[in-house]
Amino acid sequence: MLFKTKHIFFIFSFLCFIYSCERDSIKTNNWNPELITPLANVKLTLGDLIPEEGSVVYDEDNFIRLAYRDDNVFSFSTDSIIDFSNQQGLSEHYDFNELDLDNFNEEIDYTLEQVLTSDPTIQVLAEFAGIQIPFPDEQQISGGVFNILSSELDGLGQTDIELNQFSEISFITGNLSIGIQNNLPIDIENIEVDLSTGVDDVGLLQFSDIQIGEIQYLSTNLSGLTIDNNLLVDFVDLTLEEVDPMNEFSITPNTGIKVFFQIENISVSSVTMSFNDQSLTNYQTMIDFELDNGEQIHNLELMTGKIVYNISSSLNTDLTFNLSIPSATLNGEVFETQEVVFAGIEPSSGEIDISGILIDLTTDINQPFNKIPISFSASLNSGSDLITLTNEDFADLNFSFSDLSIQYADGYFGDYEIDLGGDLVDIDLQIFEDFDSGLILDDPKFIIRVFNSVGVGASINAGLNAFSPNLETAVFDFNEVIESPNFIGDTVEQVWIYDKNNSTIDDIIALPPQQIEYFGVANLNGTNTGEVNFITSDSKMMLGVEVDFPMSLNIANISLKDTIIIDELDDAEKIESMSLFMNIDNGFPLDTKLDLVLRDSITNINYDTLEIANFSSGVIDQDGYLIESFFSENQFDLNHDQILNFSKSNQLVLDVTLNTEQNQSIRLYSDYEFLVNIGMRIKLNLDE
Repeated sequence: MLFKTKHIFFIFSFLCFIYSCERDSIKTNNWNPELITPLANVKLTLGDLIPEEGSVVYDEDNFIRLAYRDDNVFSFSTDSIIDFSNQQGLSEHYDFNELDLDNFNEEIDYTLEQVLTSDPTIQVLAEFAGIQIPFPDEQQISGGVFNILSSELDGLGQTDIELNQFSEISFITGNLSIGIQNNLPIDIENIEVDLSTGVDDVGLLQFSDIQIGEIQYLSTNLSGLTIDNNLLVDFVDLTLEEVDPMNEFSITPNTGIKVFFQIENISVSSVTMSFNDQSLTNYQTMIDFELDNGEQIHNLELMTGKIVYNISSSLNTDLTFNLSIPSATLNGEVFETQEVVFAGIEPSSGEIDISGILIDLTTDINQPFNKIPISFSASLNSGSDLITLTNEDFADLNFSFSDLSIQYADGYFGDYEIDLGGDLVDIDLQIFEDFDSGLILDDPKFIIRVFNSVGVGASINAGLNAFSPNLETAVFDFNEVIESPNFIGDTVEQVWIYDKNNSTIDDIIALPPQQIEYFGVANLNGTNTGEVNFITSDSKMMLGVEVDFPMSLNIANISLKDTIIIDELDDAEKIESMSLFMNIDNGFPLDTKLDLVLRDSITNINYDTLEIANFSSGVIDQDGYLIESFFSENQFDLNHDQILNFSKSNQLVLDVTLNTEQNQSIRLYSDYEFLVNIGMRIKLNLDE
């Protein structure tokens, strides 16, 4: 608190005015008045030097300390350890000239009853021979009747076979197989089959010696041929074995022959057909998460993720693809999905959500980590619509993993370095700017706190760079090992305390610092040592700092200042003498020096510095608390130059400099105070 008085300057000015106005009418000899007036009452406290704000706190007993804490100066999380948010998947190109179509199969029954009724002449002959038409469940006929029928039959006639699966096929490769099953009660000596279509003829196939109940097959090559689905089958000859005319043979409505048609090993240059789950591809492969730092992931649960697919095709039909991950489960079931996409001229795309999927990446024998088995199949589905494929048609299928984030992962996370970054941090250390030199704290502490829920250990190499206002620097380094939690949900909390006995923290304080820059790296210890690492989505490793600087210190030249506003003096040449009287009560446990700076605030000029006096410190007890202040009375006589400088000043700056005794430390309390009462005596010379 400051009390200022100005009336002395008013009186001084008034006397000078009276003297100048009455000098001709009043005669004086030795008129030298003397004026005494109080000038100011000043109280300075350590609370003025170090206010309680920012990182400066006062304890309950007003003890001052610098306290700062940030629990997350450095940190890294799951994404800092493993980042595979986007991974390549599969990419396939299909040319339909490589398409292996499913086999075509057809069966036709030729019964003896159908043969007999197909020709009226033969039917009459059969009825004359005693054969009942239509056939009963069973009847007997003689061998002689069979011999007559065989001689009369030139063949079985012509039959159209509609192969409903396709309309027309142009073969690159293909085999047509025809099988004949003998369901007659006698052997077949010979049967000839002529095959033709509406496009190309297949040719003649000749069977012989087909035993009772036997199936005999013949094949023909379809390569280079084009056939439609109207297959004309002409049985141009049928010869039965001649039997004993007296023998009796049993016949039923099923007595006859069965013909089997099969087209297999099909590769086409063009086909028009309907497709029902026609396979394009069906295979298994492995996708390798090719991680950059030697990580070996064994098990993985995704918090988020999706499979992104893109399909383009020259076909206007539905395309179905099935994707499964045999080593993965979602909601307790093996993961598989089926997507139906209309593939036309424009590409189609979509996404498959795989959030929450659990994947085992250890199923590959040669590399039991980082690999996901994939089963993939694609097929065409056109329903009843006929689709034409040529060897110029194609389909492109590709998919990839996107937006993958980890809910849980275990394995070995590798040995690599994570840059923890760096920045300038303000912890209000600018309070030391008033400490000119020699600041030494008794018990400064810099505390490192680590919180680790990541299932991997690490070593931290970090430090602080401190910068003084004049750019002097000091470095504080620390290197510590962070332990690993033992199980999911476990956390490790570690604390390291650095003081003047085990670090260079004193060097930083003694600058004093204006800015502090932090920096650091973490080196993960995740090699295959038998200890499996793990992380979860909320795993993190945080490194915090705490500063505890109790103001128990050894100092030199702490400066406290206060300003008294005064009026400039006119006619300073009339002042014969000027003295300042001061009562000083030093309530600081510090040696104190008082200077008065004569200053003009307008021109920002310090005209003079009056070195008033040095004062002994107050008395402290064994706990460092002040128990008795030091009081003194002081007089300072100004010389002529100092009086002139005083007269030009409009400010009187009290500059109190504090020092501890050599090698002595003191505790600073905010209620320590320095009291100054200042009075002034002026003697004027007003003689004519």
